[in-house]
Amino acid sequence: MGEFFQNNVLPAIMAFVNTKAVRAIKDGMVYSMPLIIVGAVYLLLFQLPVESLANFVNSTGAVPFLAHGYTSTFQITAFISAIGIAYQWAKNDGFEPLSAGIISAAAFLILIPDVIAGAGVDGADVAGLDKTWLAGSTQIDELITAGKRFWKMVQDKTAPAPDGSKSAGETLAAMHKGGQQGTLVLDRPELVVAFERMTFMAKAEAEAKASKEKFKQQIMEAMGDYEVAEIGGNKVTWKTQAGRTTIDGKKLKSELPDIYEKYSKVGKPVRVFRA
Repeated sequence: MGEFFQNNVLPAIMAFVNTKAVRAIKDGMVYSMPLIIVGAVYLLLFQLPVESLANFVNSTGAVPFLAHGYTSTFQITAFISAIGIAYQWAKNDGFEPLSAGIISAAAFLILIPDVIAGAGVDGADVAGLDKTWLAGSTQIDELITAGKRFWKMVQDKTAPAPDGSKSAGETLAAMHKGGQQGTLVLDRPELVVAFERMTFMAKAEAEAKASKEKFKQQIMEAMGDYEVAEIGGNKVTWKTQAGRTTIDGKKLKSELPDIYEKYSKVGKPVRVFRA
């Protein structure tokens, strides 16, 4: 049972936990924790488990106040979470996070259905926002659905789709050790497109690297013997550093093979992808 869990369940769980979406949810939900804690305190005081204490709170007339505090704090948790999750997703990917949080907040409010609250002073209907959305009921339903979907993937031994993260690559390497002989022909249209995009991006990356080096050399030529320069208010440096101390492994192995063998360290085998 332990071996089955280690080889089949654990890799799927780690792949799911380390996806960009789950990491963003995990980090983004932290922003709503203060409201959840405050709401939990209101809820505890609102529904005390000890009858004598509950009767005392009722006698003080504080129940409506506690109920309002409980519902108000929990009603805004989903809104704060939506901002926090988008903020963390953009931050984890290296983009400006604040604009992502603002866009997420706007999208959240736009998607909330209007609720007719009643007639106004002029007789016209007055519309408001559906509080159940702000209370996170939809959010909780989505998490439950995601959990069921994830467990079905575990039962079917289906790993989540790769998302480009380092953890996804490590999970794939852990799940597939290699060793299968022969050549596998991959002719699925989506894989052909993936290969074309990969090679195009690799070429674009090489060209961008060469262009970057060219511009760098232009600045170096203009600096000459100066070690510090300023360009458009930006500081650049070109300083001499001490040489790095290295060991001639080939010579050491030839002249002192015992010492070489004693202090040599062989890394674990790694599957290398080349195209």
